[in-house]
Amino acid sequence: MSTTSSALDSIISSALVESLLETGLFGVYAVLFITVLYLFRSRDRRPPRVVLAGLGAQFVICTAQHWIVTLYIVIYALGSMDREAAGEYLCDMSVWSFGTNIALSQAGPLITNLLLIHRLYVVFAREMLAVVPALSLWVAQIASSVGFLYITFSASPGEQFPQIYHLSNPWVTFNLVTSLLLSVYCTGASSCNRSIAWRILYVRRGLKPANRIESGTSLITALSTIVESAALQMASIIGLLITFRIRFVGLIVFNGSMPVLLSISTVLIYARIGLGWAYGESKPGPESYSVPIQFVSPTDSAFGVQFDHTAEGRRGVEQQQQHSVVSKHDQVTAVPLPTSESKSGLSDWIPAL
Repeated sequence: MSTTSSALDSIISSALVESLLETGLFGVYAVLFITVLYLFRSRDRRPPRVVLAGLGAQFVICTAQHWIVTLYIVIYALGSMDREAAGEYLCDMSVWSFGTNIALSQAGPLITNLLLIHRLYVVFAREMLAVVPALSLWVAQIASSVGFLYITFSASPGEQFPQIYHLSNPWVTFNLVTSLLLSVYCTGASSCNRSIAWRILYVRRGLKPANRIESGTSLITALSTIVESAALQMASIIGLLITFRIRFVGLIVFNGSMPVLLSISTVLIYARIGLGWAYGESKPGPESYSVPIQFVSPTDSAFGVQFDHTAEGRRGVEQQQQHSVVSKHDQVTAVPLPTSESKSGLSDWIPAL
């Protein structure tokens, strides 16, 4: 009886913690979602419709409804049932609210991965070959989600959630593995180096000036690269795999928070893109004035140099000086060397001045 009592306490406490954590994360996600919509609206060029449709579906179906259903389950169980009945209700798979919550949890990663694949497609200049492996993994994830939902909705009354949601269930394992491989491929750990993170670093390395000294911006650059490559999504899926070893508390809390975590990862990508657009269109700095230099063509007897001072150059040339330089050959006339036929005398050797 003590084991059953401790298990019920763990289920109730984990469900309560999961609802509170998801509520806080949903507030963060709502702020980011509104920010992304504002950034999109402030642009003359609208984003593709698939992006707007995906973000809207992610907000309405995967996050808002999942959060509402979670709050309903917890409030109904803790507000109208005793401790033992509440624990059994929270794990009963035959309840309609449980199946709805699981269906929304499965739809969240599918929509998130579809947006991530579209992002990969854009980064690689719409090269279809780069997204073929990701699309294959996404189709496999759809098949595993359908199989898992079939097990959930065909559960007999009284069948508990921990009895099927474990790694020995092939549908659960296949679903998590395909989602993890898809995130790893798009984030940057793929062996073929066709990844968002690799592409972003490659482009930034090519655009960075050679003489630029980056002081204090390396952390911001690293964080922006992590955000744009959806590393948060990969970390969340890895964390979900780890929680299978923690059983009730960690599994229920992390699994229930996955839809909002994946949604935050997605809107962070598009928020970073929108902020990058705003930064790219910033006004240039103060104009730099160049000093005009003019050269006067040389004449037969002199070279003229014209100086244009910087201060007077903007208002017009106020003073102009020309210096004439006479070469030595123009000043000295040489007399031919004396020969045997010429008269002797020093005057024949002195040049005429």
